[in-house]
Amino acid sequence: TSRTFGELAREYREMMRTQKAFASKDGHIKVFSERFGHMPLSSFRTLDVELFQREYLSGRKPSTVNRHLATLKHMFAKAVDWEWTDKEILEKVRRVKLMKEHNKRVRYLTAEQSRELIEASCPHLKPLIIAALPTGMRRGELLSLEWDKHVDLENKLIHI
Repeated sequence: TSRTFGELAREYREMMRTQKAFASKDGHIKVFSERFGHMPLSSFRTLDVELFQREYLSGRKPSTVNRHLATLKHMFAKAVDWEWTDKEILEKVRRVKLMKEHNKRVRYLTAEQSRELIEASCPHLKPLIIAALPTGMRRGELLSLEWDKHVDLENKLIHI
């Protein structure tokens, strides 16, 4: 008899319980269990996972859907390791491509937030923060600056 996805979900949940990312994976497992809990592992098709991907994407970011799919793929890899299903089923699940993620956000501090940051910082960090805010330089870039090499006070330039 073929094991069901619900059985896999229960066993996988127990295995993951001690992992650092358990809370998020547990949420993924619950979503999958509602959708696939009754299905025998041997009957999974690429189409089942693609339909889930498309429907679950509605109102969610691609990165969220991708994290879910990564969990599902790992679940099936474990099912193969445990000899609960065949490699062919795992390959069907793995055929589903992750979505292109475009979740990057550019965020700037307001003038007020910049003032508050400078005022709240330690005295030895204030010059670094004052230099970093308008330039976007990172810590390593700031700390490697040399006056005679990189700083041109006359033209008000910093060469990175």
